Amino acid sequence: QIGPMPYMQVQSARDAKNVPGPRHYWKDNFLTEISDSAIDVIVECFSAVPSKKSAVTLVRIGGAVGRVPRDETAFYHREMPYELIILSTWNGPSDSERNIRWADELWEALGTELPPAVYVNDLGDEGEDRIRDAYGGNYQRLAVLKNKFDPSNFFRMNQNIKPMV
Repeated sequence: QIGPMPYMQVQSARDAKNVPGPRHYWKDNFLTEISDSAIDVIVECFSAVPSKKSAVTLVRIGGAVGRVPRDETAFYHREMPYELIILSTWNGPSDSERNIRWADELWEALGTELPPAVYVNDLGDEGEDRIRDAYGGNYQRLAVLKNKFDPSNFFRMNQNIKPMV
């Protein structure tokens, strides 16, 4: 599906398919461009997708997102024109390994196409470096605020910025 669509429609596009029961694993990143080589990698890897429920989504970012200065909110990567979402979805634990491996292999195959830029709400349990990638140049400013307002790290059940204490 290619074409303009309202933000709320993008956010709810897969709701009907996201019913309780199936298993999900995803990888997410912003892209500076959708290059021919990235398309080739996606098409080649998708030809071996183990589940018909899986998807690769490229979302055009822009509009109001890009009109807010980077330092006015926590969201840093406002200039990124695209978001890549690799979503592996399957039924049953016996298929977990191969579906997770497929998403990871696609992610790895894209390699140099992926800048260190990700939307924080689309991160899994990927470690502190990816959290830093999400906040970009705002990470240090947010860490200072975390020190000031939550030095005990009470609010930590998220993509946590640890206090510097």
